[in-house]
Amino acid sequence: MTIIATVIKKIDRLNSIELQTDILNQHKQIVTTGIAKIKIIEDEITSDDRKTINEKTVLIIGSTGGIGMQTARTLATEGYNLILHYHSNKAKVDQLKQELEGLSDKKIVIVKALAVELAPNGIRVNLVSAGMTNTNLISDTPEKIKLITAARTPLRRLAEPQDVADAISYLISEKSDFLTGETIRVNGGQVMV
Repeated sequence: MTIIATVIKKIDRLNSIELQTDILNQHKQIVTTGIAKIKIIEDEITSDDRKTINEKTVLIIGSTGGIGMQTARTLATEGYNLILHYHSNKAKVDQLKQELEGLSDKKIVIVKALAVELAPNGIRVNLVSAGMTNTNLISDTPEKIKLITAARTPLRRLAEPQDVADAISYLISEKSDFLTGETIRVNGGQVMV
């Protein structure tokens, strides 16, 4: 999967930019495309922080899980600065940080749930988790698998890109202004079965 983000407009008076974002599958076909407005938040950055930002830095969501921990180990040995995200297992992330500091001289930062960290700044963090969605990304998936997946979904169909877009539209609207730290599953109720 390839993600291409291009700044198409800078809005100085609002301290924001507009990004054209294209997501391509392994066959270089556009899976989804769109324009996002991004607010730039000024922060006091020290010269040490600026040096770290200019280096390779990776945010690992769910760093205390098996895949997250192994990803952190691999990237630490490859010379990346790491931001380890966790939700509730502080002891496990502390242990991982100590282990990683032995593998690398790079900076390792721990952050608790992003929604909790960013909420005081008025920034809401939510996740949209889509089930199998009818896009070019699944063009190589056998038709039988698509039919079986749809049959096992209480709504008896695959998600359409518009279903996912509608969920995202809701999350960025004022209708969800008291919603943060949530995962919205756009899967037709599939996990209920």
